[in-house]
Amino acid sequence: MYENFLKLYPDVRVLAKADLKDLENTLSKIGYHKVRTKILIEMANYILENYNGKIPRTKDKLLKIPHVGNYTANSILSFAYNVPAAILDTNVERIFKRVFLKNAPTVASLKPFQEIADSIMPNLNNQIYNYALLDLGGTVCISGLPRCYLCPIKSVCDYYLLGKPQSLQSIHKS
Repeated sequence: MYENFLKLYPDVRVLAKADLKDLENTLSKIGYHKVRTKILIEMANYILENYNGKIPRTKDKLLKIPHVGNYTANSILSFAYNVPAAILDTNVERIFKRVFLKNAPTVASLKPFQEIADSIMPNLNNQIYNYALLDLGGTVCISGLPRCYLCPIKSVCDYYLLGKPQSLQSIHKS
């Protein structure tokens, strides 16, 4: 899907001029059609008008693009420009909530977890680090009953060390 998308829309200029129905059809394969189609075209036009078609390399400029938030801005910085920027999605947030269970904030805000993520982001190999956290949260530290027995960081995880996985397993067995 990604390679096909890049063949059809190799740069911001082409994307900005995309036929709405064609783009919608391309994105429908990953469930991103309808709303996201218009958003992508709007973003592409903003980048053309404000940044001469070049995707910015700074977070403050990225955040000025309509529909771009911290997650997208940090993803672009890390994966496109190799800038150390911590990516925080719900899977990564879940990892931090479990690892820092004893001291995790109880507020329903991503801000404290973004601060944690930012503070431990390595300067080197930041892309590998971000991919690793995304994969860990999506495959091992999953919602519900996590697979702690597979976790490479269980020795520093409050959730694991407090015996939480075992208490969940007893609930699931009944």
